Amino acid sequence: MPDYFRAVALDFDGTLTDGERPAPAVLAALGEARAGGRRLVLVTGRTLRHLRAGFADVDNWFDAIVAENGAVLHTQEGSQVLAQPIDPALADALARRGVQVDRGQVLLGCSATHDHLVLEEVRRLGADYQLTRNRGALMIVPAGVTKGTGLDAALDNLGLSRHSTIAIGDAENDHTMLSRCEIGVAVANAVESLKRRADIVTLAPDGKGVIEILRGDVMAGRSHVHPERWQIALGTYLDGTPATIPASQVNILVTGGTRAGKSYLAGLIAEQLIRLAYAVVVIDVEGDHTSLADLPNVVHLGGYEPGPGTGLVRTLLSHHGTSIVADLSQLTGEERRRWYQEKPPRLADLRSDRGLPHWVLIDEAHESLGQESQNSRLFAPDRKGHCLITYHPTELSAEARNSIDILVSLQPTTLDAEDVVVAATTAFCGLSVNDVLAAFSVLPAGAGLLVRASEPGVLRPFIVGHRRTIHERHWHKYATADLPVHRRFVFRRSRESTSGHEAANLRDFHTELDGCEADVIAFHAGAHDFSRWIRGVFGDERLAADVEQVETELNTARRENVEASRRRLLDALEHRFPG
Repeated sequence: MPDYFRAVALDFDGTLTDGERPAPAVLAALGEARAGGRRLVLVTGRTLRHLRAGFADVDNWFDAIVAENGAVLHTQEGSQVLAQPIDPALADALARRGVQVDRGQVLLGCSATHDHLVLEEVRRLGADYQLTRNRGALMIVPAGVTKGTGLDAALDNLGLSRHSTIAIGDAENDHTMLSRCEIGVAVANAVESLKRRADIVTLAPDGKGVIEILRGDVMAGRSHVHPERWQIALGTYLDGTPATIPASQVNILVTGGTRAGKSYLAGLIAEQLIRLAYAVVVIDVEGDHTSLADLPNVVHLGGYEPGPGTGLVRTLLSHHGTSIVADLSQLTGEERRRWYQEKPPRLADLRSDRGLPHWVLIDEAHESLGQESQNSRLFAPDRKGHCLITYHPTELSAEARNSIDILVSLQPTTLDAEDVVVAATTAFCGLSVNDVLAAFSVLPAGAGLLVRASEPGVLRPFIVGHRRTIHERHWHKYATADLPVHRRFVFRRSRESTSGHEAANLRDFHTELDGCEADVIAFHAGAHDFSRWIRGVFGDERLAADVEQVETELNTARRENVEASRRRLLDALEHRFPG
């Protein structure tokens, strides 16, 4: 099976061939690519009729054909138009002015020398059309129709993603196709504007340039190209410039002490990947990442619902642009171990076949990818696209540690965390322990160190950026796991008199709040004890602020309002922790 790229989109004229049919050597390379598991999409400005006139067996070489500059899609199921045809009145008007027009199912084509006449007639009709150049040719298509939109339709039909696709072209009408795909390639004979914007320019022209890519290191995964348009920002360096990393074809390790912000940063990474239309599966052990489901095209599976099982792969298969939060927080340790053994193989098979998901984020990675881990199907390091989050990086397997391309080290928060975080950072960057400790010692609040395998010995301090979604801090654990005795909430009627009840977790807190006497609520609200406990013990600023508002309002109201305040306090907890 191929490594990262599952599809190749190819222009025809000037790219695959400078004639009517690709050379035998080019066809041989196309055949090899398909035999290796890649899908090929031909994306051309030609009509199907014109294409087949010189290349009769074209359907035998491609999995899909996008014709008429993105307006027509042809697959083995048949052809479909992707836009309303151009008004025949335009063709008639141009013919009356001596312009020779080629009519397709949707577009009109003519020589680019007539562009001023075409523009005049389009304006006279009041039509919403766009004019696109293809070297010496001019195509008139409905507004919004491009090779890029046509390719989107083809990839959707094939169940593939543009982020798993390389596009190759030569002319002005190939810009949208190249810019939408993970990598855009211009052959050596391409127009200068395309070569300037392409991620790769081949050494050889047209068909030979295509062979160069199909049999080259990038396609085989031996070399990686990271376009600027596919970068994510972790925040800003201390000089204010963006701290960016590639959005694909790398493995990332995020480490730091407890409450250092590891899950927050992992969520920041996931948000940006999702915004760029990468498909992400987040394996969420503690319930930290449920708020990602507030983003478009993100599904939350598990939690208090049945554990994320067959639905995980089924969702990705049926909605291949979808990202998933696989919430394991309500599974026991044994159930999680069984999940790691049973579910990842299906996910790995989907990644191998479709390239989906592009990313797997594994929180508490030392649990599933530790020294004795048997979860090889969960983590295939050569395939890239893994983000491992752990407070104990030294417990990861050697295979996992050795596969990391980018390390993000956040501030250690305890002496134990300092030992393991500094050890991992030192081993990765090649600097001394003292150098790493010195780098951590001058970090401002909310900062971390960014280290790249490609830049040994370089530690780059950065300020962590802001997230769009709210960070859920181990919410399932805090809702149900018992706290140490000294951190529990003791309900009192006064400082001297306890009610005899305490809350070992937030679920207990909800139960006791629902049943306690009005005097107890009035006493604690008066001292802001509820919000202080939530903020200090759980670090949940959002819930603490909601509770504090109720406390403040109760303190300015009469005692008769205690029951209404009780209800509002319960509502705040239930909204924060549904189920």
